[in-house]
Amino acid sequence: MNKIISTIEINSGTIRFVQAEMDAEQAKIINSEEVIYDTKENLTSGLKKLNSKYNISGSLLVTALPRAQVFLKKITVPSGNAQEVKNIVKYEAERYLPFPVETGIIDFYPLKPLSETSPNEVLLIAAKKETIDKYLENFTSAGFYPDQISVTTLAIINLLADVKKEEQIFAFLNFNDNFWEIAIFSQNMLTISRGFSSLDNIENEITNSLSMLNEKVNTIYYVQSKENDNIIKELKNTLHITVSGLAFNMLTGLLLPSPYIINLLPENLKEKILKKRTRKLQLKAIKTAFYILSAILVIFFAFTYYKSSSNREIIRKIESNRKEIIELSRLDEKLETISNYKKNNTLPLEILKEVSQNLPSNVYLRQFNYDNVLNTVIVRARASSYDVASKTAAYFGKSKYFAQVTNKGSYTARVGDKDFVDFELQLQLKSR
Repeated sequence: MNKIISTIEINSGTIRFVQAEMDAEQAKIINSEEVIYDTKENLTSGLKKLNSKYNISGSLLVTALPRAQVFLKKITVPSGNAQEVKNIVKYEAERYLPFPVETGIIDFYPLKPLSETSPNEVLLIAAKKETIDKYLENFTSAGFYPDQISVTTLAIINLLADVKKEEQIFAFLNFNDNFWEIAIFSQNMLTISRGFSSLDNIENEITNSLSMLNEKVNTIYYVQSKENDNIIKELKNTLHITVSGLAFNMLTGLLLPSPYIINLLPENLKEKILKKRTRKLQLKAIKTAFYILSAILVIFFAFTYYKSSSNREIIRKIESNRKEIIELSRLDEKLETISNYKKNNTLPLEILKEVSQNLPSNVYLRQFNYDNVLNTVIVRARASSYDVASKTAAYFGKSKYFAQVTNKGSYTARVGDKDFVDFELQLQLKSR
């Protein structure tokens, strides 16, 4: 059974929907529709009708925020695997974000395969929690949730990955009602990304964006659409640069396989969706068992007449549901991990023991505080450098005890003639 993936883009007056069947990592579009709405009530009604018609809640649903609503910046972080880099990015985020770290949801996207021996270039991606919550209201009012919230910039990266282009340096324009963005690529790697919430002064903003690159951009690509015709016509008349259309649906960029997936959903909602999907798989497994048992009873009472056909039916049902049964086992294992410390009164001592035994030798633990009410641990420590402090945060992120590591602050402390780094981490324990 092939996986079904749905994508939805909500604009100010339209809902765009595409559904695809994934077969051997290839996306085959099976359904698409555009719904026009003019009120919040019509938006909710439109989403409900799409869900009823195409069983969106029964598929994997991916959606994306416009670039203008997301903070995105290319940064360099120390070497490490995916989990280590994720924790380092969260620790370093306070240096870059224009809003407090605790008010945002943070993820990252590697621009190249991650290296465990040399520094990594990644995109720091973050959105305010209030922005995510407001966007999610569109779906919750219709009775379902997305499984993944991405950003339109990553859809662009996926779209252009397999497009044969003569230029190694080019730009791409994406329009979403009044939102629009420009992405500039050099050597087929995203170098500059900017998003805007108004079409005013679009020519000047494009010119300013192109001037940020120390190389000449000769071609600007865009997705062909009737809604974009007037804007593109104006740009072609005013910009002394080739503007070329691509015959793509922007939403397909969210369907294509990607080496790394970002998700701006809140952690508590990810867990809720995981449990909900587990229950669905359990019900499906029960139905499968019922069908199999029914088939066995039919064989028992009508062995002579239906033996061959019934056996084939049993085998077919087992084979058609094999992936769901395997997925159910995998998800149950994840849920067990989430709650594996329930009713463990010795947990603080176990954590302190692990921290003491595994903390790097050039890090000095100054204070360890366990809060049973908030289910958190506060660690205050002194390190030999900011890099060591970052790697220490990454170490805690790999621990089996912690779900999230938050940097609460760091500063230089001079002791004698040497400079050290004092830092404080808030470690959120996994659900018990």
